[in-house]
Parts: sequence; structure tokens; C-alpha cells
Amino acid sequence: MPDTRSALKGEDREDQLIQRVIEKTLKNKDLMQEILSSVTQIVKQEFEQQIKVLSDKVIQLEHALEVKTEGNEQYSRINNLRIFGVPESEGENTGNVIINLCKQNLKLDLSVVDIDCAHRLPGVPNKPRPIIVKFVRRSTKILVSSNKKELKGTQYVIREDLTKIRQQLFKEIKTKFELSARDIWTSNGKIFAKINNKVAKFVNYNDLRSLIV
Repeated sequence: MPDTRSALKGEDREDQLIQRVIEKTLKNKDLMQEILSSVTQIVKQEFEQQIKVLSDKVIQLEHALEVKTEGNEQYSRINNLRIFGVPESEGENTGNVIINLCKQNLKLDLSVVDIDCAHRLPGVPNKPRPIIVKFVRRSTKILVSSNKKELKGTQYVIREDLTKIRQQLFKEIKTKFELSARDIWTSNGKIFAKINNKVAKFVNYNDLRSLIV
């Protein structure tokens, strides 16, 4: 029992000592202000760190959404081609113009049932407006695109219908790596480029950044 009472008295003395230190600290305004400032700074740093983590996460999600949206837009153009250099005539039927071009220049026998829709796009002054054509089947679009080599030496040019982002990406890749027309091409909305004797594929700017790094 004496040992127990001694231990209790010792604990009481420790509690009293701690209480006096706390009271003394609370009365010291400068020390309290310093403690408050330190705690505030710690809380602020932790809060800012959490905000940054959340902000980075939001940016990543927004970027992922933009990439997904752009990919869906490109996929919606999978059956499309753009044709440049086709002379315009008043009252023309653009679908028939495409059919005649394919027959005469690509040696392909297409009909109106192969074309979903076709129309002229805004162009530049003193040049025929380009034609965008959507084929009913992707296989027809691929066939026409595969035969575009037959147009070499003519005024006609056939290109895939790329989104604005991929059109810009195409131009930047070609300029950055100083590529000739034969060293950069597209297929099913994807951009391919022969760089340093290797073929690289691009679907968004992440692919370009990873290649540069």
C-alpha cells in the first residue's frame, strides 16, 4: 500500500507540474502567439498540399475527358474523306461528282448507294472548295483511300477527315521533324510518321510529347 500511495502522490505532483506549465504558457501572450502561428502555418501547408493534389487530379480528369471526346469525334469521321482540287460547276450534284472522279481517275465503279452524303466545304479564294464525302461503308472509304496513289500528277488530293486537333498535330509533326509528304500519312484517323528510320504512331499530343522526351 505505501508504494501505491507514493506512486499516486508522484503522479499528482506530475499533473500539478504540467498544469502549472500550461497555465504559465497560457499567460505568456508572445509564446501563445508563436504557437498559434506555427499551428496555423502547419494547417495552411497541409491544406494547400491537399488542394494541389485535388487540383492536379481535376486537371488529369479534364485532360482524359478531352482526349476521350476528341477520340469519339474522330471515330465519327471514320467513313469520311476530303477531296481537294475538284472543279466546281453550277448546280452540280456533289455525289455524282465523286462517283465520276472515282470511275475516271481511280478506276473504281461506285454508285449512289455507296455514298451517304457529300458536300462542299468552305475554301480559299480562287480555288475550288474541297468536298467532304461520307461513305456508307468503311470498306468503301478504305478502298478509295488506298487507290489515291492513282491521282499522282493530277490536281486532285484525297485526305482523311481529321478533327481540328489532329489536323494541327499533323502539321506540327511534319514541321518539327521536317518531314516530306511521303514520310507522314494517316490511316483510320491515326497519324503515322517515319522518323529516324522508324515509323511512329500519333493519336494525340501525348504521343508527340513522349517522343520528344
